[in-house]
Amino acid sequence: MEYNWELYDMSKDRSETNNIVTVLPDKAMELETLWNIWANKTEVLNWTTKKPFN
Repeated sequence: MEYNWELYDMSKDRSETNNIVTVLPDKAMELETLWNIWANKTEVLNWTTKKPFN
């Protein structure tokens, strides 16, 4: 994965204390792929990308 994503089961862990990204790596990859599709479509910039002010 490109980033250090976190994944929580909100039905069991509402306080987000148990990161299950290593337990469900396929789900994490699926969600990262969906996020990347959305980010590209909406032109979200990477945190390291600087865009000059006009």
